[in-house]
Amino acid sequence: MEKISIYKLIDEDDLVSDDQYYTLKGLRDYVINKVYEIWEEFNDERPFTKEELKDDENLFKYLEEKGFYIETILKVTTDDFNL
Repeated sequence: MEKISIYKLIDEDDLVSDDQYYTLKGLRDYVINKVYEIWEEFNDERPFTKEELKDDENLFKYLEEKGFYIETILKVTTDDFNL
């Protein structure tokens, strides 16, 4: 039985931004592959490496440090689906 969570990424500084929803894998991929280099372009002392962001706790800490709040929207298991 696999557990799947859906997270909402909320930008604390921009109340008008579109809501963004991710699975944990999708959220990690988004941060590591899409925005990490942009966010860290001018930061000589990166708080976490990309490798460290593969750890769930580090990923959430990193997002909080960047001014994002993560809300768990839904938790389901594969048993919840009629496959």
